[in-house]
Amino acid sequence: MIFRHRAGGRGVFMSAASVKPLGRPPLQPPPYWTDQGCIAGEVGHKIIPGTAEELEWMQEILDKTFKNKVTRDRKDGQPLADRFVAVQCLRSEHPELWDRYAERRKVVSASGSGGSNFVVPKTMAASHGMAQRCTHASVGNPANQAYLLHGTNPTSAVAILSNSFTVDFAGKSAGTMFGPGIYLAESSTKADEYARDDAGGEYDGLYALLVCKAVLGKSYVTEQPGDFREPVLNGEFGHVLGDREKAVGTFREFIFFHDASIYPEYAVFYRREKDGKIMPRPERETAPPVMEMEAAFHTPHSPQISPDTETLQGTDVQGLQA
Repeated sequence: MIFRHRAGGRGVFMSAASVKPLGRPPLQPPPYWTDQGCIAGEVGHKIIPGTAEELEWMQEILDKTFKNKVTRDRKDGQPLADRFVAVQCLRSEHPELWDRYAERRKVVSASGSGGSNFVVPKTMAASHGMAQRCTHASVGNPANQAYLLHGTNPTSAVAILSNSFTVDFAGKSAGTMFGPGIYLAESSTKADEYARDDAGGEYDGLYALLVCKAVLGKSYVTEQPGDFREPVLNGEFGHVLGDREKAVGTFREFIFFHDASIYPEYAVFYRREKDGKIMPRPERETAPPVMEMEAAFHTPHSPQISPDTETLQGTDVQGLQA
């Protein structure tokens, strides 16, 4: 199902695009999955309306990871909202994408690296309910799973639930800050820099972000730009942590070089508010524009909006201070 928002608060749910079934049960599907066809691997993909409790968790993440900081990546000409208000969320049950994620989790867990050295994203402290979904009652969280955020528009958010992200290293590293990977944020403010609404459509006035479950493992931490993919690809680290918060006081970003490290689980549709009022859409929205590219990779100020191959959120190589 796909959530459609209409003026007046009415939500309409429509069928998701057809996805080929996995044909067998996925590895260790989450205990909160509800569709028996997905649990058995007989259904390719289901998008489930989020519960009231899940929507509360999304709001906790939006509120508690908010940071009153503007960087040069915010290009819509608006002042920063003082609150992002979740209107609806959808949860994805996708056996094939989950199966590859669970396999990657198993590999990272078996590596035995990290433990007390793990860097834990701020999202984990923001919502106890979401943090519990990353922790096993018996074994804990040996792969350092966490939820991270990716800003986009509503239409693309739903498409990514079906297709996930793509990493493409083929000659496209020029201009990237920490290497050509998938960039996720721990702050709702950072993710919102790349969010846009679907002007004039069913989602008019609503922005979107993806809440993704990610296998972090051990962090390769850097404050400076560079191509740091090799320490991750050789298995020593699980991801790169670009710590621009420590360097210039802005945000930390988490960069992944394995598609399977990320499972896009929730699409959250929200509105921007300031002083308790809904912010109007900019007359000329100049956030990263719609572009179609051959593959998803990270470039400065890169666009986010290709339903088939999502172009991933960018950062300013010169430094992220406003």
